[in-house]
Amino acid sequence: MNERKDVSHFLEQFNDLTPEEKTDLIKKIMPQFCHTVMENKDLRDKIMQEMMPFCMEMMNKNDFPMKEMMVKMMG
Repeated sequence: MNERKDVSHFLEQFNDLTPEEKTDLIKKIMPQFCHTVMENKDLRDKIMQEMMPFCMEMMNKNDFPMKEMMVKMMG
């Protein structure tokens, strides 16, 4: 039987993946992640409050223009 591992175990395994494997996993898990977040308003609000400052900081550090990202996301 497959034992369920904790989140830190999952993150350790993720960090051990190659960049290509990480990209593939992200492409597969993001739709499920978004669905889970968007169906629960409390979770959505909490995640947005916690993640947006982190995301904005990363975008600023990497010279990642917000307008360009939004255009790509919206098609």
